[in-house]
Amino acid sequence: METTISDFIVQDSETNPLENRKKIAYSYLRFLPMVFALGLSGCSVTGHGPHGGHTVSWYLHHQKAMRAQLAWCKNNAGRDKYSSCKNARKAEHEALGHNLKNTINSL
Repeated sequence: METTISDFIVQDSETNPLENRKKIAYSYLRFLPMVFALGLSGCSVTGHGPHGGHTVSWYLHHQKAMRAQLAWCKNNAGRDKYSSCKNARKAEHEALGHNLKNTINSL
């Protein structure tokens, strides 16, 4: 008679169902820290400020939000290190450069 994996599972559950439940519970508990870490990965610190966590391109397309972000960044000198403040500042410089170029070309 040939033995398969399902034969072992049936035999194991028939001999000791409590042990089988413990194994299943333990296998779920092993993955609990990974699920917890994945859940926290959405809570990163890139979202500093009222409109934080965006790229330079996003700030260029959302000038009002860029100005609000820059005001928040200027409110405290320690905020300059945040990537959202750096991106907003870079977008402001690019926008000013673009506006200056357009003004010169229109003369």
